[in-house]
Amino acid sequence: MTDTLPLGVEYVDASAGGTLTPAGDQVVWDLGDVDICTYEAITLTLHLVGVDPDTPYLNNQVEVNTMPGEPYTDDNVATSVDPLPDLLSIVKSVTPARVGPGQPLTYTLAFSNTGQTTAAGVATSDILPVGHMTNISYTRGGAAITPTGDVSYTWQVQDLAPGESGVITITALISPDVNGTYSLTNRAAIATTSADLYWPNNTSVVSSTVDADPPYPPALASPPDGAATNHDTPTLTWNPSTSADTVGYLLDFDGALQDVGSATQYTTSILVEGTYTWTVAAYDAVGNTGIYAGVWSFTVDTTAPEPPALASPADGTLTSTNSITLTWQTSSSADAAGYLLDFDGSVVDVGSTTQHATGVIPDGTYTWTVAAYDAASNTSAFTGTWSFAVDTTAPDPPVLTSPADGAHLAGRTPTLSWHASPSSGVTGYLLNLDGTVVEVGDVTPVSYTH
Repeated sequence: MTDTLPLGVEYVDASAGGTLTPAGDQVVWDLGDVDICTYEAITLTLHLVGVDPDTPYLNNQVEVNTMPGEPYTDDNVATSVDPLPDLLSIVKSVTPARVGPGQPLTYTLAFSNTGQTTAAGVATSDILPVGHMTNISYTRGGAAITPTGDVSYTWQVQDLAPGESGVITITALISPDVNGTYSLTNRAAIATTSADLYWPNNTSVVSSTVDADPPYPPALASPPDGAATNHDTPTLTWNPSTSADTVGYLLDFDGALQDVGSATQYTTSILVEGTYTWTVAAYDAVGNTGIYAGVWSFTVDTTAPEPPALASPADGTLTSTNSITLTWQTSSSADAAGYLLDFDGSVVDVGSTTQHATGVIPDGTYTWTVAAYDAASNTSAFTGTWSFAVDTTAPDPPVLTSPADGAHLAGRTPTLSWHASPSSGVTGYLLNLDGTVVEVGDVTPVSYTH
């Protein structure tokens, strides 16, 4: 007969001459001849030395064999599955799973008698990582407990009848001076002087993450540092923190701190003109707040600058030059940053200059006006519109009429006459008399007496 020993046991003794095999995993009996209808009880004594946490029972198999020729062998193998006597159980939990410096942490130890007999001499312990905690205290519920230690937090528990249970709640604060991010592991245990052969559920281990690493600051985006705006309710924007555990942001707007949640922008209330500062910091779920980004500023300016005064060419000018330089005086407003030129209906930004060359332009009449703007994009009214005309085409010459060419005159003060030029817009005539040019104006009739 052969008995295959289950895992977790140690051979002690066997009746009827049973011996342990050299491998230590079987006990063998040589029973010799057995008379018909003979019954014999054999005892095998074992010592429990180990338990599989996932198998709270012993699975044992025994087999008897005889010489070949036995006609019926189905009952030659017997198997027993024996539950291990389980008495005490403890389950530990922790909240929250992630905690920051100075924040509360709660351990809950729930213990009970899950067996069929009373557990005597019960003690439970929880060795806390006191170097990481402050303000440690506990409360109980259910079964009575008596503390027997401080650092190790050991309690003597009343004898527990079947089904009787208790709860110990331990609260503490994570030390404010911890550094980095790491796992905090804690183990609770319960024991009894009574028989409790299944002990994997007599301990319970939990872990929580201590996070003392603040998230990285976000990058400010707009308005740019030093910018000016004519919006009195500007929207501040920033790029998200690169730290994956970021859950929100703190905005310091002109010295007033506010939590804006997970948003990456903030629209201000109506602001009066002036300069404002702002910066943003990120925080995570356990309350770590990162450093603030560099402080930026912007200016709210809703007042337009004064328009400039036009200078030249003067309003109504007629010129034969087909490339004109328009000039104007600077705006009297100190914050004027540039000018808009409306030249004959086409507006162009000429920057901070106070003149503009038209380039070559055809004959015609042109209008122009100028407005000033500041760094906040406030634009003044345009000045009154001025005009000038470009005329580069000479009129047709007049036709001489008298005295006739080659005539001999008796008088010494002849009258010279000519037909008016057929060109429109003629304003006068130049007379070249014997090499001397005289401007005779717009004479009517067109004649000149010398």
